Amino acid sequence: MKESQRKYLEEYEKYKHIKIEPGFYFVKDRTYLMYEIISVDKEKEIASLQRGDSIMTKTFHWCRKKLQRKET
Repeated sequence: MKESQRKYLEEYEKYKHIKIEPGFYFVKDRTYLMYEIISVDKEKEIASLQRGDSIMTKTFHWCRKKLQRKET
């Protein structure tokens, strides 16, 4: 197994318990950046995010690793 594969698997195990659901999230290390998760595809493990007028698709792993849910 390559080092990058091992690192990914370790990170996946670390963050897999975090639920990804529609709502507002901020970037963990840049709390001034806010995203809205507008839809999730649990089968493909991808989420559609919106920031301003931009819509992007990210993996659940990216969302779990980079984002933190905004408390209301």
